Amino acid sequence: MNITKQLMQQIIARTFLVISSLLVNICLARFTNAAEIGVLLYITAIGAFIVLVGGMSLESAFTYYSVQKAISKKQIITLSFWQLMGVIFLLILVQIFFPQYFENISHNYRVSFYVFIAGTLMTNYFTAALFASQHFILPNLLQTVGNIACIIFISILYFNNKPAQVLFKTYFYFAGLNGLLLFMALVFIKNEQIFNNQQVKNKQLIYRYALQALGANLLFFLVYRLDYWFVQKFTSATDAGNYMQASKLAQIFILIPQFMAPVIFNASAMKQDNKLPVFINTIIQLFFLFFLLVALLLWLFGNAIIIVVFGNSFSKVANVMLILMPGLFFLAGLNLLSAYFSGLNKISINIKGAAMAALITLVGNMLIIPYYHIHWAAAITSFAYAIAGMWSLYHFKKMNVDVFFFKKLDWRKFTLFFRTKY
Repeated sequence: MNITKQLMQQIIARTFLVISSLLVNICLARFTNAAEIGVLLYITAIGAFIVLVGGMSLESAFTYYSVQKAISKKQIITLSFWQLMGVIFLLILVQIFFPQYFENISHNYRVSFYVFIAGTLMTNYFTAALFASQHFILPNLLQTVGNIACIIFISILYFNNKPAQVLFKTYFYFAGLNGLLLFMALVFIKNEQIFNNQQVKNKQLIYRYALQALGANLLFFLVYRLDYWFVQKFTSATDAGNYMQASKLAQIFILIPQFMAPVIFNASAMKQDNKLPVFINTIIQLFFLFFLLVALLLWLFGNAIIIVVFGNSFSKVANVMLILMPGLFFLAGLNLLSAYFSGLNKISINIKGAAMAALITLVGNMLIIPYYHIHWAAAITSFAYAIAGMWSLYHFKKMNVDVFFFKKLDWRKFTLFFRTKY
């Protein structure tokens, strides 16, 4: 398939998904307040950590071996459900033997928390498998429909005077529904070019690759979410809600590279063309201009727009987002480069960069505890993103790619790459 078609399918489909996810977020924010949203985002961050560690990043291995045409659909589904049942079983043990600890991490949501974990795991596994099979529209479409249904249900509940806890439970249940829809999609699709009867005979290879990816993903998770724990502990509930909302909104601006990452991974893993580094280089150059423009607009109009959309209790969101912008530029490039290095099976580069960023995040937040403020927290997070991004750019440049310089030749190679088929 032409890479232009792949990218456009992924970007357009994911854009609708992002818009629907943003509308869910806006509904929940308008129907509650900054302090309550802060609790929800904190719970989902804990859930994401459980999914990351318990799920072992198997989705990375599924993608890699699917692109290599070395794994069957049956094997993906079987391994996914064994892993899912293992995670749920361990959570049940925690609830039985450490009930107070379980209540602290689930905030008394219990069943809906289990559903959220299971749904997120299925979404990760089966979305990765569908992307690897070059189905970029279907998983995004299903999740978009799920989000729209979630908005409708949440709105009905709100206008029937249901409390925030009921709205949040509904949100968790729809995460489970999304996972089931993606499972059914994977079961019924037919794509023998990718999914055949061949299986990875040595399952250790799958888990070895997954564990390497887990190391990088776990470190990146600490970079993305470690600040949440400090903010939750050392600031007020309202400030914590503002910071987490700003962090969540800021992630929107790195969604385009995240959309492109599966396509970059596939092209890198296939190793069929030497123009891919030039393509990535040019995209990073465009990101620099994009984030410069976003920062300017945010500085001029951000606060007014956010207050109108989310409400007066979110008055500190714009400033936090503005501080995060420099780091987000490097994070955007890092998403592409991580996919590129992973496709080449050079995950160690990602691990080392993430380790440096995680260390900066941890030490930086600890140092500012005596005078902790969400603006200082944002500055440390932005700096950590920048270090991780510069580490990957350094290794990318070692491959004889000129980074950050606009050249006419770059644009010619860029257009030629778009016509390359994979």
